[in-house]
Amino acid sequence: MRTTVQRDHAAVCILSGTDDMPCLFQNFTCCMQCGTTEIDDERTPSEPDENGYPFAQWAYTFFHMQDAERLGDETAKAHVIAQTDQTVGRQVADALRAQGLSVDWNGDNNQRIRVTDVRWRKPLPQ
Repeated sequence: MRTTVQRDHAAVCILSGTDDMPCLFQNFTCCMQCGTTEIDDERTPSEPDENGYPFAQWAYTFFHMQDAERLGDETAKAHVIAQTDQTVGRQVADALRAQGLSVDWNGDNNQRIRVTDVRWRKPLPQ
């Protein structure tokens, strides 16, 4: 049986392989406020589009270090992921579900995606 970390990584790899996917970051910055403040530094600048949007990536998604630190706790109930809009949220939630992870998300881009029933154990190298 694959661990949550293996399934999460597989979902990120699937999402990263799509042409129309936003920036993806795991264990990004210390907290949500710093993550949303610093994310633009990690994005690729481009000529602004007709709406003035200045990045090559149309959106982003991440979980921060505080989220990651809690994942090792025996009492961890969820792994949460921030996203910029409903389209990104749907893509992330679908990719996580495709890896057999239980996802709690109501489709609201103001709600972070929760991966429930977390068993975040990274196997030792063989």
